[in-house]
Amino acid sequence: MTEHGPRLHDDPVTGALLASALKQIQASNPSPALREMATDLLAGRGQLHDLARTSQLAGPLQDATQRFVQFREQCPDEMFQRMTDYAEVYRHQLQQALDEEARHE
Repeated sequence: MTEHGPRLHDDPVTGALLASALKQIQASNPSPALREMATDLLAGRGQLHDLARTSQLAGPLQDATQRFVQFREQCPDEMFQRMTDYAEVYRHQLQQALDEEARHE
């Protein structure tokens, strides 16, 4: 646990990105099982790799994985590269913000 909630990943940037994604799932995912998983993880109850193995979540996670695979197969390489580049810039900005926050603590 950190002062900002559960420690979701060893890398603070990845943890912050994961927390953001979990909050989106919690707020708007159509799957009640995935919303519950997000709520549990954000509350510090369990870890993603453990919850992902449960029979309750295996189906929704497989469905989400399959949708990503289909998206990736249909997405032109140039577009996917632009999205990857954007994600890396965002990750770098988030790291800078976390570093700045740590300096002021």
